[in-house]
Amino acid sequence: MDLFSEMSRLCAAGTPFVLATVVETGGSCPQKAGAKMVVLADRSLRGTIGGGAIEHQIVEEAHALHADRAATTRLLHTNLGADLGMCCGGTMTVFLEKMVPGDRLFVFGAGHVGKALAELAR
Repeated sequence: MDLFSEMSRLCAAGTPFVLATVVETGGSCPQKAGAKMVVLADRSLRGTIGGGAIEHQIVEEAHALHADRAATTRLLHTNLGADLGMCCGGTMTVFLEKMVPGDRLFVFGAGHVGKALAELAR
């Protein structure tokens, strides 16, 4: 699956999602920096950041971010061994970014009302 095509499709459909990106790792980890995963409001996933307890933690954090009307990002630092009991035992920093596709406004006509409306919409 091409994750970027999937994100484009979700945006076009107006479907909000959280993009989780591994931004830093240390020691033994299930994924490297740059790994991405999309989490939808129903907790369904596109892509992976490694599975297991870390992926479960990210899904729960993403679900909370979906529910938080004010917050749009979170940065999560996790010690896989100490915090989650994972055998790999490294550390991961994951950036969560809520994507809420905006509404579209179509303005027909180029008169003074249409121009003013288009200016307000920006």
